[in-house]
Amino acid sequence: MRVLFVHNYYKNLGGGEDRVFDLEVSLLQESGLDVDVFVTRNHGAKNAFDLVKIGFNTLFCYQAYSDMLERIRLFKPDVIHVHNLFPQLSPAVLYAAKKCRVPVVMTLHNYRLSCANAVMLRENTFCNQCNSEAFPLSAIKYGCYMGSPVATVPVAGMIALHRYLKTWQKCVARFVMVSDAQKQLLLEANLGLDPQKITVKPNFVFDTEELSYSKDNYFLFVGNLAQHKGVPLLLEVFQNVQYPLKLIGLGELQPLVEQAATENPHIEYLGYQSPEIVRAFMAKAKAIVLPSLCYETFGMVIIEAFSVATPAVVSNIGGPGCIVQEGNNGLLVEPGNADDLKAKLTQLWNDQDLHQTLSRNARLSYERQYSPQENRDQLMRIYHEVISGSSST
Repeated sequence: MRVLFVHNYYKNLGGGEDRVFDLEVSLLQESGLDVDVFVTRNHGAKNAFDLVKIGFNTLFCYQAYSDMLERIRLFKPDVIHVHNLFPQLSPAVLYAAKKCRVPVVMTLHNYRLSCANAVMLRENTFCNQCNSEAFPLSAIKYGCYMGSPVATVPVAGMIALHRYLKTWQKCVARFVMVSDAQKQLLLEANLGLDPQKITVKPNFVFDTEELSYSKDNYFLFVGNLAQHKGVPLLLEVFQNVQYPLKLIGLGELQPLVEQAATENPHIEYLGYQSPEIVRAFMAKAKAIVLPSLCYETFGMVIIEAFSVATPAVVSNIGGPGCIVQEGNNGLLVEPGNADDLKAKLTQLWNDQDLHQTLSRNARLSYERQYSPQENRDQLMRIYHEVISGSSST
């Protein structure tokens, strides 16, 4: 089987979507499939001309269309697997695939098909206002992309144009969504998606030698230091408990985190760390803590923790609320509720039997649902189905 992977890398490399793309390409290459990639990188706009060009390309990039036709002609794929098209590849590559009659599988990592900021969040509150608008004027009004009404215009235009053209229905044989929560929100997003053309397939991570059931006494946060990740809430809670907290990551709230670490001896900020160092800290943590306020589609950090037998304390919302099973492989917290978060952390800190149960089941969850072999088997089933023309089950 010949598989052509398609992806637009983000400006800030190393994010979750980029990583999932790289992992799936590596997985199938190691499995012996004939794999090729069609990729570009978002380097951002250096001037006004670049900004205008990127804006037009977001709607339909004719260069990407032409290049995709040529790549298909040369590689002759049996199936095309698309990850991210935004902003430079655009849905034009889907029309190139359609012209060549090659079925497309498209993994949706976010809510970009219906939401300009891709996370359905405005002012730290869930927002699906654009679902009811033929043209998402609300997104422009509130500057949902990059905080700028001007920058939001082409993104809103892309959403409206391809909703009108029914691009997603006509050009994609199968959508892969990474959680049931994501599937539910996108089925409500006025996109006309056929549930029979949707498969829920979680992401995966490769196994590691860092597996350890012996833990140290600290909690760990790994991720973007941002408001919607619940970082201020996390710092507030740890100001009032004696449990150690380590934070790894970068983001707009880095000064706030640095200040908290200076003022509180129980809080330690470790900045950016390599994936190997992050995994080592995960392996020894009592639990990872992710008090997100938004409907995240998945949670790569969670399954990384599971792979090293570390349970998770997460908000009961979106993808993380689907991955973590209360009292089985972690604990669920009411989003934005500091008292509930404090109570769950205290419960886990004091109850060693509970912690051992969660730790053991976290590893079992990884082995059963988030391992490379399980992911490869699911991908191969999807590819065979779209090639044969059968529907999702």
